[in-house]
Amino acid sequence: MGILPWDNWLYNTDYKKDQVNSLHNQAMQLQGDISAACKAFNEDLNNYKSLIAGNGALVVINNVIKMDDLNYKDFLVKVDEVEEPPAADTVFTMGSMISEAAGTFALMKVVMNLKEIVADTSEGTFDALAEDASEGEIDTFVDALSETMEPVEDEVALSLEDAAPEAIGDVFEGASFSTIGSLGLGVFAAVGIDAIFGMLNGQKEASALDAQIKDLQDAVDKSNTYLDSIKKKQTQIQQGIVDEEKRFVGLIESLAIVGADKGTPTNKPNFPYKYDATLANVDKFTGAVDPPGAMALALKQYGTFASLRNLWAVYSGKFKAPAKPSKSAFLQGVEMFESVSANEVSQYFLVLEEFSDGIKDADD
Repeated sequence: MGILPWDNWLYNTDYKKDQVNSLHNQAMQLQGDISAACKAFNEDLNNYKSLIAGNGALVVINNVIKMDDLNYKDFLVKVDEVEEPPAADTVFTMGSMISEAAGTFALMKVVMNLKEIVADTSEGTFDALAEDASEGEIDTFVDALSETMEPVEDEVALSLEDAAPEAIGDVFEGASFSTIGSLGLGVFAAVGIDAIFGMLNGQKEASALDAQIKDLQDAVDKSNTYLDSIKKKQTQIQQGIVDEEKRFVGLIESLAIVGADKGTPTNKPNFPYKYDATLANVDKFTGAVDPPGAMALALKQYGTFASLRNLWAVYSGKFKAPAKPSKSAFLQGVEMFESVSANEVSQYFLVLEEFSDGIKDADD
């Protein structure tokens, strides 16, 4: 946005110069404000996506442990049917941690398609997010997961070109978090601010000048609405971060006692996790290295369950009656897990046995 050649303007249009100067200054200020707002918004969005993806993985693990054999078989069929997540997906670090935690089990694929899988698997396959989960809580969670992981869409930017200033709020309200966060300074191209300044350059007719000034005012209004919208959505995301931090603590406490009512050992976390649910503590939950956050440590420890269940399904599926799989042979053949000891692997297998008739009926 360069300085306009005011000397070429119509005679006696000083007040219009002042008007355009004011709008020019507003636009320049908006550029800086929107740039800063988008940076802060996307930082919060990435943290929210990491939290919700990690919690999604723990939701799956929590339920995979407790599925009976029929439900688990139904679940695996659906997992095979859904699409693989994009290679360059949004939750890079968390996605890597989720995949590594589950070994051969396609946990990240399940997380990214959780809404579809929950909708299509047998009733009771996914029964709870935690021991005390309220009815319908998993539906609320998978809706949030689906909305947050939506791909960026170009339709929002395109729709701005024709939308009246008063309708822009509705356009942004219907946009996904990812779309709003990626639009950024692209909003200036969408509403045509730079193009309008170019057309103002050298206008010779008052009527044409007035029309361009009106277009510029509309464009500035749209950009202000975008700035307001991104701040509003950021507030929603920040509350979502706090909610997911609280959910994480609840999931760990659920995983720590799963199977305890059946007499199996508890699976107490071997990492600190009870941090206050605040924006300031988000790195303590999501941090990947130096030191790893609670979520990374949780996935390493409890991902063992998902991996063991999947490995057993593959191993036991090779046997035809009357031959039976052997639990001791299976455990001896399982590669040692980096995050848990051989003794802990055996204890986790005892937990899975409480919910699987196939493991119960296998030879010792």
